[in-house]
Amino acid sequence: MAQMSDMAGAAPVGAWAPLRHRAFLWIWTATVLSNTGTWMNDVGAAWLMTELAPTPIMVALIQSATTLPVLCFALLAGVLTDRLDHKRMMLVINGAMAAVAGLMAVVVWQGAMSAGLLLLLTFLLNTGAAFLAPLWLATVPSLVDRPALPAALALNSMGINISRAIGPSLAGLVIVAAGLWAPFALNALSFVAILAAVALWRPEARGGKRRTRIRADLREIWDFLRATPAFRRVLLRAFGFFLSASAGWALLPVIARENVGAGSGGFGVMMGAIGLGAVLAALVLPRLRRALSAGALVSLGTGVVALCLSGLAMVGGLIPSLGLCLLFGMAWIAVLSSFHIATQIVLPGDLRGRGVAVFLMVFFGTMALFAFFWGALATWTTPSLALGAAAASAALALVSLRRVPLPG
Repeated sequence: MAQMSDMAGAAPVGAWAPLRHRAFLWIWTATVLSNTGTWMNDVGAAWLMTELAPTPIMVALIQSATTLPVLCFALLAGVLTDRLDHKRMMLVINGAMAAVAGLMAVVVWQGAMSAGLLLLLTFLLNTGAAFLAPLWLATVPSLVDRPALPAALALNSMGINISRAIGPSLAGLVIVAAGLWAPFALNALSFVAILAAVALWRPEARGGKRRTRIRADLREIWDFLRATPAFRRVLLRAFGFFLSASAGWALLPVIARENVGAGSGGFGVMMGAIGLGAVLAALVLPRLRRALSAGALVSLGTGVVALCLSGLAMVGGLIPSLGLCLLFGMAWIAVLSSFHIATQIVLPGDLRGRGVAVFLMVFFGTMALFAFFWGALATWTTPSLALGAAAASAALALVSLRRVPLPG
């Protein structure tokens, strides 16, 4: 557990310090571009579903198809991350995702997309993302020095949210200008950046390949989970937060269409406001972490999410909805980056890929399963009532879990 003591004792560094590491800068920048395409793809898929099958449960299933692959494949991805060459894995996975995105663009362009096929292709695309997520998070520590790791993880989350701020708004514009096939095509092209950056990366040689059986690798991470209460506390608090926060992501397209009365452009702007809020929060997170513990940041973010969900359930105008989306994004990045840092602190280096995969399984598995639940509840009642119930669950998680400590 040397990593824990090293990180705990290191002096905080600035939010932009990791960008001084050239490999991190290249891959991070390319990832921002690629993620911009991914967010365009997600907005296109969600909005396309409102036309193919305009019911809350079907729209929410897009969120499930986006997140469920991590629940299914993240642990296998973690095992492979700890076994295989990171650079080669990144090239293969990103290349496969580019092919799926290109296929989606062609099918939509030809007018041949159905609701079932859209869910299937969304699932396949995000299966690649499921294999990339633990791979990238396990690679970040090798791209920066240890004092810069918390800032690098925050930058990683901020990069995702820069993409979220740009991608949805851009998706709304290109849908209006060119049609629903355009965001899928641009997503396919966006993979060129990450493929080029990874191809130019010259990683240091890693140790010898693992010779144990995959079953032994799985037993090792299970034994670590049983023996490490700090890791279990991270997973428990993550479950409590993502259970309710999933409603915001799953129901936002329906809220935009029915409550706010917005078109694809308005929905894109609402998604962009979430991303902008996340970027703004990420810039001040290093200062906040010096004043608040990880547990306090998670509690604060959970409370803000509860307020945002209840607000979105009650208001109907675009301007107040944008303000609530901005706050939601700020709370989201504060909580998510706190969980990422806590996970990295408790994990030893030889278990990093599998340990990160376990966290991602809880993260995305909870998001996928409860996106379906909130979508079903919105279908049986109303989207506003479903969001109100999610806000109540966030408040309950805040009260019941706020005293559960987190590392960091």
